[in-house]
Amino acid sequence: MSILHTGKDLLRMNELATILLKYGFADVIRRLGLSTPVEHAGKLVRSSMRPDMLRMGTAERLRHAMEEMGPTFVKLGQVLATRVDLFPLDWIAEFEKLQDQATAIPYEELAPHLEAALGKSLESAFARIDPKPIGVASIGQVHSGLTRRGQKVVLKIQKPGIRAKIESDLRLLDQLAKLAADNSVELRRYRPVELVREFKRSLTRELDFTIEARNADRIRKNLRSLKWLTVPRVYWELSSQTLQVQEHIQGIPARATDELDAEGLDRVLIARRGA
Repeated sequence: MSILHTGKDLLRMNELATILLKYGFADVIRRLGLSTPVEHAGKLVRSSMRPDMLRMGTAERLRHAMEEMGPTFVKLGQVLATRVDLFPLDWIAEFEKLQDQATAIPYEELAPHLEAALGKSLESAFARIDPKPIGVASIGQVHSGLTRRGQKVVLKIQKPGIRAKIESDLRLLDQLAKLAADNSVELRRYRPVELVREFKRSLTRELDFTIEARNADRIRKNLRSLKWLTVPRVYWELSSQTLQVQEHIQGIPARATDELDAEGLDRVLIARRGA
């Protein structure tokens, strides 16, 4: 069974396999029949393995490997953290530690992609866009801005090239899951094919920002009777599959209890309403 779709897939497979070898998962690679293509890389990695890795448990090493493999695998681990029916609690605890290790893209690099997603010049739609992001995740990053009509907004911009990388990873995951189910009784019990199918469906939808925007509109419509609740408005005329522009609302994170108290807010009431 070939797991390769393009030459880039082959390079990505070797990159992932090298990371797995680095964290001591050569046995997994052998069970999947992938040891030959990366044997040379494996020798190089083993010669430089850090001593602290030898003291880590299997779940901890896997968590570090997934962080290094990038956003697709970080998100996969976050999904696995909810599967208490499949994994022991120590594995769940490690999966729960997975966070998007995302680096911001300079606004100068992002601007041409933003303009392409917008379908017109930035100047025609926005009076200002803050070049410093207010949030960075694996798939996109968020900037504040002001429209020509004077509306304060936030722009969620999909990172350039992220779709192609995720689609390549998903192709590899799909075939690797089938290999795991066919070649390993131990791995088969985790139902890899079903897990990857569910994950693929979820992540593919996440790449289309219009789905999230439609959900926000639906939630706002369904909960409009709750006067104490505000769901940010989506500016559809400025949004697309790779760009979501929403009303900017300043808030206090629920975990910032000192700030809530300083504003004189009733934390018990907030918790009750949230629940």
